[in-house]
Amino acid sequence: MNKQEALEKVKQMKKELKDLEKIINTPEKDWKSVKSFEDACKFLGDLSPNHLISSWKKADLTEQQIAGLKLEYCIKAINEGWKPDWKDSNEIKYYNCFEFRNGRWFFHWVFDRSLYSCCGFGFYYETKEKAQFGAKYFKQYYDTWLG
Repeated sequence: MNKQEALEKVKQMKKELKDLEKIINTPEKDWKSVKSFEDACKFLGDLSPNHLISSWKKADLTEQQIAGLKLEYCIKAINEGWKPDWKDSNEIKYYNCFEFRNGRWFFHWVFDRSLYSCCGFGFYYETKEKAQFGAKYFKQYYDTWLG
């Protein structure tokens, strides 16, 4: 190896080192950091939350419909790419059930089923832990969506 080849090799190695340092210094995403619609947008790398809400309002969506879309974003983020596989009868899908009493919605329990639903609303979670997390942190969206 001559001097020029050695210099080129060092340059290449410095670039690789810089790329590795970037990977090391980039914090890993943790679904537990998603506690709001704004957090979900950041986690997913999507457009700004205000831009999305503005476009939904321009499309004449109701606050109830917008709350449902916010829930979809939040659940998509904490599920980290997981989607229910309806062809897999062994896969458990989790969703939150609410009870209406005294004029308000209250979280009742996490329902887990593979093939049938007693009104799961399409907001499915990968795990029971994630469903409970969603019930706690996305309650305001559930409240508006449920009416």
